[in-house]
Amino acid sequence: MLCLVTGDWVKGQLHEELRSARAALLWKLDGLPEYDIRRPLTVTGTNLLGLIKHLATWEARYFGAVFGRPFPEPLPHWDDRSARGSDLWVTKDETREHITGLYQGAQRHADATITALPLDAPGHVPWWPRPEVTLLAIMIQVLSDTTRHAGHADILREQLDGRTGIAAWDQRPADPAAREARYAKIEQAAQAADPAKQPTDFELLCVVVTVDRVNRPHNLRDNRRQITLRSSGGGGRARVDQCRGDPALVAIPPRGSARDGT
Repeated sequence: MLCLVTGDWVKGQLHEELRSARAALLWKLDGLPEYDIRRPLTVTGTNLLGLIKHLATWEARYFGAVFGRPFPEPLPHWDDRSARGSDLWVTKDETREHITGLYQGAQRHADATITALPLDAPGHVPWWPRPEVTLLAIMIQVLSDTTRHAGHADILREQLDGRTGIAAWDQRPADPAAREARYAKIEQAAQAADPAKQPTDFELLCVVVTVDRVNRPHNLRDNRRQITLRSSGGGGRARVDQCRGDPALVAIPPRGSARDGT
């Protein structure tokens, strides 16, 4: 059966996907203190509130001046070298409410542009090698950017407290033991695939660990015993599942051994 796809249908689908990605990204801030939404969580400084600020800035540009519909609030000019990178982090004077409000304002402005113009409406992006564009091209660009950064936010939030999902309704109770076991299974498979990680025999100290967060040992209990295990050739941690099959047990080299250098 022949299905006729209209421009309005395509625009509606792209717009709905963009709305969903925006909402998921904003939700990643939910319940976090000021420090956690601002602090750098990668070596390049990626942080949650900075992602929001970045997307607000570029959505305002793409759906604003590109189509002769400037965003009403001041933005750094796109070629202002002194402001380069400033959209990726937040100063102490920029509040959570200000940054999220800026993003919501950019969204409203973008939504108005999307509603008012057809997909083949012409625009001009001076920082692109081929600056003449259409609304369709810009919708695809902004949707791609937003979903990419929403994925970054997924990983950052999981690093902070283990929370995953795209909204409150998407939450499931976390099972720390199951997560630890899955982590150990994947780690074991990764080590098995790398010749540099092949096992050697040496004496290890087995320590019971109470897991407070995902992959974050907390409150070591004094329940130690000497056992011989096979661990990575590099002298790192033994595989978690080799500590008597208990995912809460992590093997570490005993102090004073040749392996730990003390």
